[in-house]
Amino acid sequence: MSSASWTIGAYNTRNFALDAHADLADRLEIIDALYRFGLGQDLRNKELFASAFAEDAILDFRPAAIKCGLDIPLMSGRDSIVEIILNPDTRIDTTHVITNCRVEQHGDEARLSAIVEAQHLPK
Repeated sequence: MSSASWTIGAYNTRNFALDAHADLADRLEIIDALYRFGLGQDLRNKELFASAFAEDAILDFRPAAIKCGLDIPLMSGRDSIVEIILNPDTRIDTTHVITNCRVEQHGDEARLSAIVEAQHLPK
């Protein structure tokens, strides 16, 4: 399967078990990046949050932000993402719950699907 056939927003619902022994360490590292993303926000821990992103990462939170009435730009680069999301002037408390993680790998590319519940509340 090529990555071009992956659909954004779709779950990994293959009707077979993923090979538990193949690239297990890689899968755990991929899932851990999502955990660091959520927990880093919840604790407002810049180092933990930053560790979830590659230096040249891009984060597009605009569709969700619009639903919340927020105007957030497309974020490019790890430092920019951390500064925007963890801006000390933003008076928002967050809680994230992450479950049902599934990772598919094809060569150097991977796809993670998960259920993430996030609450963003004004302080």
